[in-house]
Amino acid sequence: MAAHGPIWLGVALFALAVPVHSGVCEVVRTPGGLLPYLVARPPDSDHGIEIRSDFDGDGRADLITWLPQTAGSVVPADLASVTLVLSSRSHPVRLEETYVQVIRYRGQHYVVTTAAFAEGREQRSTVYTVARSGFRQLCPAAAPRPTKP
Repeated sequence: MAAHGPIWLGVALFALAVPVHSGVCEVVRTPGGLLPYLVARPPDSDHGIEIRSDFDGDGRADLITWLPQTAGSVVPADLASVTLVLSSRSHPVRLEETYVQVIRYRGQHYVVTTAAFAEGREQRSTVYTVARSGFRQLCPAAAPRPTKP
């Protein structure tokens, strides 16, 4: 058994070297990459999607309420939003953008906001993680990706 000690130590050190959020920015930059990771929950009575989990790590349930954009327009008039209520904070934190998506990637929840520019011909996505202080930006405005011409 002692011969396996260095191998396990090497695996443990490799696991520590890989960033927790590794790969999520690349998924967002890949066309159609978010689809397998979208959080799908039945909407509540206000047409929002509620996600309950311990996001801040204090052992108590926290709440994300996601109000996705439902308009059929390329650049809708109303913004989509996501509101985070942490059990460890007294005030909710809110993000608004043209489009907002909540994904679950490698066991973590992320919020992806997408701003549409130039009449919907170009988009910029930003990835946020849920942290103890609220939303924390991981990937600043991903490279523009063209949409339909």
